[in-house]
Amino acid sequence: MDAGIAALLGAAVGSLSTLGAAMVNGRSAARSQFDQWRRQHRRDAYAHCLAALHHRDIAMDDVLDALRSQGFLRECSGDRANRARHFARDVAYAPQRARKAWR
Repeated sequence: MDAGIAALLGAAVGSLSTLGAAMVNGRSAARSQFDQWRRQHRRDAYAHCLAALHHRDIAMDDVLDALRSQGFLRECSGDRANRARHFARDVAYAPQRARKAWR
């Protein structure tokens, strides 16, 4: 084999390997960007969910305050009052539990 053919063959092999490496690098970059996009949207969804839980917590505190101001919790039986208090407590701690589970 003379030097000219060897040089052409070497250039062809080098260019094909460079092209293959570029394709692999491009695919991995695209996959990385897609993963980042998916993580960002998931993070936004979790943030909206936690915000909704927080607003529900505030609303449930208002309901509990209204029940206390009308004397409902003092007048009702012990079991009913305890259930109302436990429910209010569970709602109050729901955002913290969601944050812990998310981490």
